[in-house]
Amino acid sequence: MIDKKNARSPDYKKSLDRIDKGGYCPFCWKNLAKEHKKPILLQTKHWVVTENQFSYKEARVKLLLIYKEHTNEFLELPEEAWLELRDIYKKIISKFKLRGSSFFSRQGDTKYTGGTVKHLHFHIIAGDGKKEVLVRVG
Repeated sequence: MIDKKNARSPDYKKSLDRIDKGGYCPFCWKNLAKEHKKPILLQTKHWVVTENQFSYKEARVKLLLIYKEHTNEFLELPEEAWLELRDIYKKIISKFKLRGSSFFSRQGDTKYTGGTVKHLHFHIIAGDGKKEVLVRVG
């Protein structure tokens, strides 16, 4: 369910160790509250939006858009989930007044993505325009 070798901080590695011992996926809807301490900002039939609690400290906006069902592959998403994702992205752009952002996903084999959680999710990262925001993908 997770790949601890890609953890980017000691706190995140500690959290991943607990998850690994518990043997559950931290991004599946039924498990999300076990480890994730940030509030849910938006919820739809297929997605949950929350702040990323472990990375991109220099970013003004650092959100996770997590698919509620367990999958790690784009091709398993129904059309309705893609349409919801587009609508969520529009709402986020408006709510946070984004003039630019990085929108990316981690799916598939983590040795190619640099990801830690093997559950389909997207990141939205945006800076404040004053300092550089580095997004490490792999």
